[in-house]
Amino acid sequence: MKRISFFLVFVIAATSLVAQKAMERERAYNKRIQKERLNGVYIPKDLPDAIAELNKLTSREARAKFLQMGEGDAMVKLHFSLGRWIRENWSLWEGSRLSVHMNKMGATHPEMMSRVIIVAYHRYLTKTDLDLKTLIGQVEQYVEKKRDKERKEYQQYHDD
Repeated sequence: MKRISFFLVFVIAATSLVAQKAMERERAYNKRIQKERLNGVYIPKDLPDAIAELNKLTSREARAKFLQMGEGDAMVKLHFSLGRWIRENWSLWEGSRLSVHMNKMGATHPEMMSRVIIVAYHRYLTKTDLDLKTLIGQVEQYVEKKRDKERKEYQQYHDD
C-alpha cells in the first residue's frame, strides 16, 4: 500500500510540474508576441510593415536581382536564404507579433509565412495586386504538393 501511495504522490507531483511549466511557457509566449523587438531585432507588426522593413534592409542591387526572378522562382530559390533570415530573425518559429498576424491571415506555418512575405514583397516591388487570399492559397497548395512529393520519395526509399 505504501508503494502505491508513493507512486500516486509522485505522479501527482510530476503532473503538477508539467502543468506549471506549460503555464510558464504560455506566459512567456504571450509576453513575446507583444514585443516590438526580440533579440535586438525589430519585429514587423503586420505584412505591410514587413514589406516596408524588407525595403529598408535590402540594397538597390539586391532588389534589382530579386526583380529579375519571377515571384514563383523567388519563393522557391530564396526559401533557404531570405526565407530563413525572415523565419529566424522575425521569430516565426518561436512566436512574434508578426507570426500572430500571419496566423490570423491564414499562413499557419513559419515556412509558409516566409514564402508569403517573399512573394508579397515581390508583388510590392512589381506593383502587382497583392491578392492575399489567393496568394496564401497558392503557397499552401505549393507546400502541400512539396510535402506529398517528399512523402512519396520517403516511402519509395523505405519500401525498397
